[in-house]
Amino acid sequence: MKQSLCMILILCSGILFAQQEDSTYIKLGQDAQAAYNKNDYKKSIQLYLDAIAHPASKNWRGGLLYNVSCDYSLLGLANEALTYLQQAIDSGYTDYRWISKDTDFDFLRKKTPKRFNALVAKAKTTDKNARLIKSPIAIVRYDNYSGPSDISKYIWDDFNNPQMDSLREKYHLAKIIENGKTEFEKMKLLLNWVSTRWKHNGNNTCKEKNALAILAAADKGEQFACIDYAITLANCMTALGYPARWVGLRMYGEAFGNGKGHSCIEVWSNQFQKWILLDGQNNAWWESGGVPLNAHECRQFCTNDKEDLIKFIGQFKDIDYNQIKSEWDIYFYHLVFSDNNSYFSSPRQKGTTFELISDSIAQEIFLEGFPENLTKTNDIQEIYPRLNQTVITVHHVNTYIPSDTIIIKLTHTMPFFQKFLVRINGSELKESIDEFPWILKKGENAIEVKAVNLANIEGKVSRIVLRNNIGFENK
Repeated sequence: MKQSLCMILILCSGILFAQQEDSTYIKLGQDAQAAYNKNDYKKSIQLYLDAIAHPASKNWRGGLLYNVSCDYSLLGLANEALTYLQQAIDSGYTDYRWISKDTDFDFLRKKTPKRFNALVAKAKTTDKNARLIKSPIAIVRYDNYSGPSDISKYIWDDFNNPQMDSLREKYHLAKIIENGKTEFEKMKLLLNWVSTRWKHNGNNTCKEKNALAILAAADKGEQFACIDYAITLANCMTALGYPARWVGLRMYGEAFGNGKGHSCIEVWSNQFQKWILLDGQNNAWWESGGVPLNAHECRQFCTNDKEDLIKFIGQFKDIDYNQIKSEWDIYFYHLVFSDNNSYFSSPRQKGTTFELISDSIAQEIFLEGFPENLTKTNDIQEIYPRLNQTVITVHHVNTYIPSDTIIIKLTHTMPFFQKFLVRINGSELKESIDEFPWILKKGENAIEVKAVNLANIEGKVSRIVLRNNIGFENK
């Protein structure tokens, strides 16, 4: 039973006596509580019903009905208990947290769990709706990015660099991916194209570390190692608006020696809202449950002896990827990420290179072939920033006087950013500046925002729905 109700009746009785000549319902409530305490639930019910019938008790009707429901539950009368519980909720008693744990309802939880839980859910919804109209401006829905939003530490190639234009135009990159229906299909088409530009030669690498130089040499018949596939694929992905980076893989306990490491790339996928690993040399990727994996996810499977739960999938017709899988899943012990190299800058601008220290793997100090200026980190969010997100920040015009005008500020985590698109209350999407006033209409208001990059690739939509109660009578 909601014991605090009778305490309220008792504590407030002096005020009620002063304001109302007839306080009979208070006495009835107190007598009903006394009967309840003596386990005389039938008498308690009658006294509560008499109190409910009294006109002066209307402000306490929900609580009184709730206590009737408790009495019926203790008598083992489920239908009556549920009926009065519903009436209590309809009359404004919505303390769903108490309802869900009140021991008076143990009988209902056991006898009619579905009906009882449905009423608890109804109380929760009713309580939420009631609270929405108590605040001048309340949040109804919040689908807004709330993670780290500073991507300034990562170095991206300039999308408008003339060499990027040359790469796009000379090799018709847009045409290569035009038949892809989804983002991942487009990425696979580009992966396949890069993987077939030359045959792998692990003993040779291109002196110039950019896609234009590597592809030009490949056109003349030269053959290169895995790192050249990775650089070329990363450059081509970036040229099409897909942020990509180099990832170095190396087996554990094999710090020195040729052929013990491998180069791939990771690219940010809007489709999967995550980074995914692509292997240019093998024209392949890794999956679990039909979803492409990133390098860290692969390592978690491999170092926990769960290699059988992931698949090595590729596009070369003459390779049995199932057969060679075991040759490659041992490469995920050391992970190094170059976030990011600006390959087309002059001089070449190098970003921070991270080694991921995690997953209870003993580290090795000496790693031949990996950059010396490694920044070791166990911060997964630092290694895997969520890109192409938009952050909507809401500011009050005056925090002391509620106003139906608020200030919206927009930030993003989108490389190659071009513009924001904003939709207000279901209107047409329009280009927007990053700070503007929003005058709320009465009732519900919705704002949707997404960032667009220079390749016209759209990021994830952030959405906030507000209820403006200013000017409404809160009854």
